[in-house]
Amino acid sequence: MFLDWRPVHPSPANFDRTFSLSTLFLWVTLAAVVLGVWRIAHGLGIFLAILSLPAAVRTIANVRSRQQQSGQPVSAAEKTFAFLGALVSAAAIAMAIVVGVFGALMAVCLASFSNSGQANATGLVVFIVLAILGVLGLIWLVQRLRAFWRADL
Repeated sequence: MFLDWRPVHPSPANFDRTFSLSTLFLWVTLAAVVLGVWRIAHGLGIFLAILSLPAAVRTIANVRSRQQQSGQPVSAAEKTFAFLGALVSAAAIAMAIVVGVFGALMAVCLASFSNSGQANATGLVVFIVLAILGVLGLIWLVQRLRAFWRADL
């Protein structure tokens, strides 16, 4: 009963689950930047962590699809630029959400202030019109962002 000490080679099915040392360094750098920003300003660090998570997931998907299409490894610079582009698009999505929430709350405040103490329902009509326009605008924005998000995957 002897043990076989020969190295076991991974099967081709497991090759897509591996990553390079440069990818590990990029993840450690991202964690160091987020934790460093969090150490300086807690709120900004949390905001950066929230923005960087979807950007990192999109970068992983983008890099994996590029590697499968070309069969060549993606360089660290290309991964970094893909991450920065995904981070900018995540920031744009976050800003769109903030603007949408601000518009919705503004419509609620406008409707409640214009309808207070009056017998007519103009405030309610304005609220309903603004709410419908807000929902239609949000649907349009989500469709545009989904098309942009999937454009390079």
